[in-house]
Amino acid sequence: MDFLSVKTIEQAQDILKQMAESQTPKVKEIPLEKALGKILAHDVYAQENVPSFNRSTVDGYAVYCQDVFGASESIPAILQMKGSVDMGRQAPKALNPGECVYVPTGGMLPEHTEAMVMIEYAEKLDEETILIYKPASHGQNISYAGDDVGQGEKILGQGRKLSAYDIGILAAMNLAKVSVVLSPQVAILSTGDEVVDVGQSLKPGQIYDINGYALGGLIESYGAHLVYKKIVIDDFDLLKETMDEALEESEMVLLSGGSSVGAKDYTKKLIESYEDGDVFVHGLGIKPGKPTILGRIGQKPVFGLPGHPVSALMVCQQTVKIYLSHLMGKEERPIYLWATLSGNVHSSPGKTTYQIVSLQEEVQDWIAEPLYGKSGMIHLLTEGMGYFEIEKDREGYHQGERIRVYPLREGSL
Repeated sequence: MDFLSVKTIEQAQDILKQMAESQTPKVKEIPLEKALGKILAHDVYAQENVPSFNRSTVDGYAVYCQDVFGASESIPAILQMKGSVDMGRQAPKALNPGECVYVPTGGMLPEHTEAMVMIEYAEKLDEETILIYKPASHGQNISYAGDDVGQGEKILGQGRKLSAYDIGILAAMNLAKVSVVLSPQVAILSTGDEVVDVGQSLKPGQIYDINGYALGGLIESYGAHLVYKKIVIDDFDLLKETMDEALEESEMVLLSGGSSVGAKDYTKKLIESYEDGDVFVHGLGIKPGKPTILGRIGQKPVFGLPGHPVSALMVCQQTVKIYLSHLMGKEERPIYLWATLSGNVHSSPGKTTYQIVSLQEEVQDWIAEPLYGKSGMIHLLTEGMGYFEIEKDREGYHQGERIRVYPLREGSL
């Protein structure tokens, strides 16, 4: 019998990063309205100023500062009204000393405007005379051309996952299309004689395909696209035939189950049966998830994940997500919150342990409560909001210690 040749999670992640960075991601220019959630392929620089003209940030009057110097309720400044600015139109004339022009919020300022006085501090004496009751400083209530974004300024960086706000600034740049990284195409194979698809009737000893659906949701949340999913019984020839189909349809393959060293654990043998197949990790020094295989067939990565759901999904988060992020050049900013541990947590020295927790908010703090269960218990991932990492050289954490809690899923923290 073969034995696992264990690598640390850091070693495995370094290998995956190198693999991903050796690949050239596929890029496509798409309409801006389709770009939400996509990964930006290139840096974007402003082609023009935003705003492109000097504009008012209030409803009020364009003035010279000297004309309203010292203005007050008792001694207002008296200015000659010289018309108004219509929204979306150029200001009709330049402002002269002693004059004022009405400008709505967002309207273009007349040339030579030094400040805007809010309408609340002005009174219309007659059709040609305006009283101003408050002084104004230079630039007050004015947004100058380029204040928001200056021409030539880098506004969004390569690898950014585009939000609705990002779409807005790209629209402000008059960009109708944007270049994004195409979603990697992923195949998922669930292996095991006991696994049946959702919708079928269970026979004694059978289970539903939790991993196929859960892993599919995870990789979609990472920005990839599930294009092929199939359940395969523990038959090597059938597995090889199905793998051929998966490789034809996709750019990477995930297998759940069959990654250990049992009689019917075929993943390692399957990868190595291909002339260009290579296994570079067989066993990870983590808990849960030790029986994990990382390899490739040609240039396509193959992830052999444990069959137990919690193990499979935690390993996916620590390996597949890392690979996809680097493949797409995606910005990765660690998201976590600090919490106080509600009880003692023990681990196995020599392994990096991922402990799932629930969170309770208390006054000025979060309390993390460890959740326990066997690796096949999917409810741990629905009840848990996050997890924390116990380093391989620690025996655990004590109640009351501060820990970093990372999200189990997008939006869980």
